[in-house]
Amino acid sequence: MPEPGTALASSDCPAVGSQTLFRTVEYPNLPTLLERLATKTGNGGFYKFADFGMNGAFHLDSAWHHGWETVATVVATSKATTR
Repeated sequence: MPEPGTALASSDCPAVGSQTLFRTVEYPNLPTLLERLATKTGNGGFYKFADFGMNGAFHLDSAWHHGWETVATVVATSKATTR
């Protein structure tokens, strides 16, 4: 299920697939990028894993998202001072 405020990419987008529900308007090709990164690092099997209620692509997308949240937090607070 997409997060609130996000939408699925249009059907004319070449990277649209039925298993990629975490695609957003802001970056519709993120799943393609993550799949390439997973394959190049030897983790393509995890990306394609979808069994027993688990979905490797979803978890990789979530980890990517939280990693960039961490970077944004560090950047935002790097020059923060106490009031």
